[in-house]
Amino acid sequence: MPHNALHEVGSNNPDGVEIKKEKDSNGVPVDGIPFHPYYTVHDVFGCPYFPYFAVVVFFAPELGGYFLEYNNFIPADPLVTPNHIALSGTLLRFTQCSGRSLMFSHGLW
Repeated sequence: MPHNALHEVGSNNPDGVEIKKEKDSNGVPVDGIPFHPYYTVHDVFGCPYFPYFAVVVFFAPELGGYFLEYNNFIPADPLVTPNHIALSGTLLRFTQCSGRSLMFSHGLW
């Protein structure tokens, strides 16, 4: 699909610089890069890694706890806050001050 979009007029030239004006003796643009050898080889080097990535994502997303931790799969309890989440005492004054300023600025006291 992206390869077809590259053949549309102006789709790959956002700056408006015309690279096909200056050509060498063979009629090939001097400032352009040919699609086939450069981008084809560029994609061929990435293709062998895609199946490994797909296997991890679709068949073993946890990967023994190295990729996703087990705690991410525990359903959340909206009525209980976990013990490791607590408001730090050093930030308590700032949160109280910002709450009061918002309350008095809107006249909601």
